[in-house]
Amino acid sequence: KAVEETLGQVPVHHYITIDYKGVEKIVDSIGGVEVNVPFHMEYKDTTAGQPPLYIDIPKGKRVLNGEDSVKFLRFRHNNDMTVGYPDGDLGRIKAQQQFMKSAIKKSLSLKLINVVKTSLDHVKTDIKLSEALGYATGVIGFDMDDLSMTTLPGAEEKRTYGKQRLSYFIHDPVKIKELMMEIYDVQEENTEEGEKSSQ
Repeated sequence: KAVEETLGQVPVHHYITIDYKGVEKIVDSIGGVEVNVPFHMEYKDTTAGQPPLYIDIPKGKRVLNGEDSVKFLRFRHNNDMTVGYPDGDLGRIKAQQQFMKSAIKKSLSLKLINVVKTSLDHVKTDIKLSEALGYATGVIGFDMDDLSMTTLPGAEEKRTYGKQRLSYFIHDPVKIKELMMEIYDVQEENTEEGEKSSQ
């Protein structure tokens, strides 16, 4: 419902949610995902009450297994903040999109039906297996050049609450409407011309 409202009442017919473990298992089931790691990713987090996180992924093109894929997807910057995406979370989103494209490309080169069956075991969704298999059959022969990804239009804002300085991403309703019209190839009706022609 929140996504539909944010996109300007564009209907969302299905949902899929996945946790880190699910990502790990799906990536391992397809034999890893190739990505271009933009810089040496090093990070250590031993926050009390949380599972420890150790990231050490060298720069360059490499095939990541499930565990390292999750670390790649989570990384923003190293501990002293001297290495990381210049545009913060937006940079991480671009890296995640690169990862998704690579994972989809790898999945299309495998027995897609088996990939779908395995994936459904590791996600929460309202899509039935029969529907998922139907979707999978429909993308056989899909050209990756026809796949595009975008980020919700908007801008980062920093706000201070007491001693805390927090960062938010504020969406832009006008640009979102333009993006939806472009994606669905629709033109906005000119109400003034419509009123004149009806008089």
